[in-house]
Amino acid sequence: MKRRIITCFLIIISLLAVTSCSTFSNWKKKKPAVKVQSLDIKTISFDDITLGLKIEIENPYPIGIKIERIELETLVGGKQLFRIDTLDKFEISAKGKKENQLDINLIYDDMLDVYSDYMTNDYVDLTVNVQVDVRLPEIPGLPEIFEIPVSIQRHLPTIKPVIRLKNFDVDLPSKNEVQLALNKVDKNPITRNIAFARVMAVLLGKNDSSGVKTIQQLDLIFRVKFDIEVENLAKTRLQFADFNYRLKINETDFMSGVTNDVRYSGQISTIRINNEFSARKLNSSLIEAITAGKNKFYIEGNAILLLPEEISKKPVNLKFSGKGDVAKK
Repeated sequence: MKRRIITCFLIIISLLAVTSCSTFSNWKKKKPAVKVQSLDIKTISFDDITLGLKIEIENPYPIGIKIERIELETLVGGKQLFRIDTLDKFEISAKGKKENQLDINLIYDDMLDVYSDYMTNDYVDLTVNVQVDVRLPEIPGLPEIFEIPVSIQRHLPTIKPVIRLKNFDVDLPSKNEVQLALNKVDKNPITRNIAFARVMAVLLGKNDSSGVKTIQQLDLIFRVKFDIEVENLAKTRLQFADFNYRLKINETDFMSGVTNDVRYSGQISTIRINNEFSARKLNSSLIEAITAGKNKFYIEGNAILLLPEEISKKPVNLKFSGKGDVAKK
């Protein structure tokens, strides 16, 4: 009887050992996997471009694994731009999958430095090499760290923009419009005539604080026209929609608005602005900006950027800014 019990026990131990060896053997055949989900343009400015890289890491084991490191290498036109490590460790549960979003910021001037043909191509080829280091379960036959390399390519626009503000023109209120506006706020012909002289002097460029205060009380409209000219010195053609701008003249807020009036000629996009503002919003700085011969501008905003289909089939959010001298009409 004892012999039978011992024999059965040995058989069970042997079966467990075979099963265990078979399980370990199956584990050694399976390896974690990395899949690139997407590499899309998130935002573009006139200085840089940000890409969103989404990868999925799969754990085939019935126990959790740790991601020790993710390494990114970017190449532009086959030339290395940079290599970075993300050292934020995280775990993936048993038989689980986890998506990881990585933002990649590329500066146009840096790409120009490493890739000499940047300015002469319609687009540039970007390669992103990813290596994921996985710490594997402590199982005989498995390495301590398993390295998973993946690579993805896409086209990027070549952008080297210049912003100009041209054909700046302010349509000042006429003498008749000023007189009618004064008639509404001042019934005394003597003081009204004095105010009229002060207002007209200010509109002709004289710095008169009393005249400015008088203008601020009048129901007058100043109509403004100017062109925002965006020239891409590189070769990608840029097209804009919903051009939302905020303009400063001589460091003073001047006006803001949205337009879709854009004309194209080669690498130059001309955004036509027709806007107006009330005299009640005027101050001495704005009066000087309207009447002075030389002005500095600063413009910023956002727009929808439409790129050639081989670069992006979807519209991209653009943030822009630029400064320079105002060119009057």
